[in-house]
Amino acid sequence: MYGRSGSEAIHAAMRPSVSGAPGSEPGLRRRRVHAGDKWHLDEVALKIRGKRHWLLRAVDQHGVVLDVLVQERLQVAAERFLRRVLDGEAGAEPRVVITDKLASYPPAIRRALPNSHPIDTN
Repeated sequence: MYGRSGSEAIHAAMRPSVSGAPGSEPGLRRRRVHAGDKWHLDEVALKIRGKRHWLLRAVDQHGVVLDVLVQERLQVAAERFLRRVLDGEAGAEPRVVITDKLASYPPAIRRALPNSHPIDTN
């Protein structure tokens, strides 16, 4: 099978690197950019095994997904989600947080992100 012309090059390209970690070759792994100073928060209702769950997502102005969380209770999830996003961004707070008009976001933003300015859309 590997005796044909060209197949040896393919086999060599698929061989793991010296360190053994996939993707450890220089230039293959991209570094995650730092989050921008404007975050968009969004939520979507899902049904999982017949029960309603909420998918919360934080995205910065460059389209980088900062974090995703699935919860059964939406009111409790907003502040927990913001704190989790902050932990993932090493405490870097956004200047502006853009949300839709979910009532649980403004109190959660005031508690978790006191230096940020919330903006409601829709």
